[in-house]
Amino acid sequence: MKIFSIPFPLLFISIANGWEQDLFPSAEDCECRSASDCPSNLACIDFDCQDPCEDYVCKMRTICKVFNHRPTCVPTVKRSRNHRLRSPKPGCIQNSDCLDTEICDNGECVDPCPSGCGYDAECTVIDHVTYCACPEGFTGNPYEECCSDDSQCEIQKSCNQGTCQNVCHTNACGTNAICAAQNHRPMCYCPAGHNGNPMVECTRSGCQNDNQCQTDQLCRNNQCTNPCLSPNNICAQQSQDCVTMNHKIQCFKASCSDNNQCQHNQFCFSSNCADVCTFSRCGENTLCTIQRSHQATCICKPETYGNPVHGCFYKNGF
Repeated sequence: MKIFSIPFPLLFISIANGWEQDLFPSAEDCECRSASDCPSNLACIDFDCQDPCEDYVCKMRTICKVFNHRPTCVPTVKRSRNHRLRSPKPGCIQNSDCLDTEICDNGECVDPCPSGCGYDAECTVIDHVTYCACPEGFTGNPYEECCSDDSQCEIQKSCNQGTCQNVCHTNACGTNAICAAQNHRPMCYCPAGHNGNPMVECTRSGCQNDNQCQTDQLCRNNQCTNPCLSPNNICAQQSQDCVTMNHKIQCFKASCSDNNQCQHNQFCFSSNCADVCTFSRCGENTLCTIQRSHQATCICKPETYGNPVHGCFYKNGF
C-alpha cells in the first residue's frame, strides 16, 4: 500500500488497490477553501468564514482586530470631543523614521488618531496606517461619527443610522413652519401672523395692514373690522357719530340735511358735515383741493404728471 499525503488543510488522499477517497469536503459542504474566499475581517477556519479574534487572547489595553484575515492585538485610542494631540517628536522625513503607530507630519512624528477618525470611534495605527472602527454596540461611519443612541449626540441632533444628524435637516416641519431642536427632537411652530398645523402648513392669519381690508375697515389684530361698529368707539365716547372711509375714522355731529348746511370744504354725509378731502379717492402724489363748494378736486403735485385719480408720476421717474 502506498500513502500519499499533502499537509493539512490542503488534501489527504489514500490509494489502495485502485481505490481512492477524497477526504477534502466538497464545494457544497464548505464555505471557504482559503482566506481569500472570506471577507477581509474573517478567516477561513475549518472551511468556514469565522472571526479569528473569538479565541485570540490579547494583553491589557489592547484589542484584537482582524486585518487581511489575520488577528492582531493593537492598542486602542477612542477619539473624544476633548482629545488633544500629545507633544510631537521632531525630526523625520518619512513615516519609516517614526514608530509604527505614528506618521511623519511636517517633519514631526505625531499620532494620527486624534484627527484621523470620527467622534466616538476607535482608532488603531498599524504600520503608519490609520484604521477606524465603531465600538461594540455603536454603528455609523467610523471616519465621521459613531453613535448608538441620541444621548451621544449634541442636543440639536439625533442618532440616525449610527450618525448624529441635525433633526431640522430632514424637513420635519410643514410648509412655512419654523423648526427648533429640543432634546434631540424637532419642535415645529408657526411664525407670528400665521396659524395652522405646523406639522402640515402654516398660513397667514387675517390681514397685515389696512390696505388688505375694505375701505370702511381697519386691520386690527390681523382682522379686518369696522371700528365704528363698536359701541365704545372713539366717536361714541365724544357723543358723536362715527364713520369709516378710506381706512380712517371720522367723528361727526348730526348737524345737516344737505350740503348747504355745511362749510364749503364739507359735504353732508349721514346727517353729518364731513371734510370732502377726507373721503376723496385721489391717487398717489396728488393734492386734494376745493375748487367748487362741497366738492373735492384731485390735482397732480408740482413737477408730476398723470391722472390724479389713479396717481401721478415725477418727471424724473421717481
